[in-house]
Amino acid sequence: MGITEATLISTGLMGYLLSTAGQILGLIGLVSVFGLGLSLFNAGVGVWTVTGLLMIYLLQVGHGALLPASLWATLLISLLVIHDRFPVAVLSRFPDFAPQGLHYRYWAVILLGLWAIAIGIFFLLGRYSDWRQRTNDCQWTQGIRVGSVIIGLALGHQLGHLWLASYTISLE
Repeated sequence: MGITEATLISTGLMGYLLSTAGQILGLIGLVSVFGLGLSLFNAGVGVWTVTGLLMIYLLQVGHGALLPASLWATLLISLLVIHDRFPVAVLSRFPDFAPQGLHYRYWAVILLGLWAIAIGIFFLLGRYSDWRQRTNDCQWTQGIRVGSVIIGLALGHQLGHLWLASYTISLE
């Protein structure tokens, strides 16, 4: 006795699989945006490691992990301010453009926007985790979520390097 497509749809298994696949793709996309930002600022290995671990912790705990994630985002933005860091892609394309040349209001708005994006991504990860916990998620999908964070950060890293490669200046 075979399982037909109508049986799968009627039992909701197909809907569950499609829903889970969409959530995983959304998670990878969301995390890759954060990875792209880290890549454009040429973040070190320590920043990547702590960010990845915080995202995985956030997916496991939910909103309870928003405080350390928020503190991490605030620390990263503060370090950008202290060291006058700007995305490498912009500096390699326009060498004369630097944070020192920007009016402080614009630089503050840019940094505030980056901070808000980071907090928004962390909030959505916590919200996703809380929702998955309420639906009594299977144990094996936790591994898939952790893998999705790693894949998302790696994808963002690669996209950042591709973007940086397209903005290099030829010295010829």
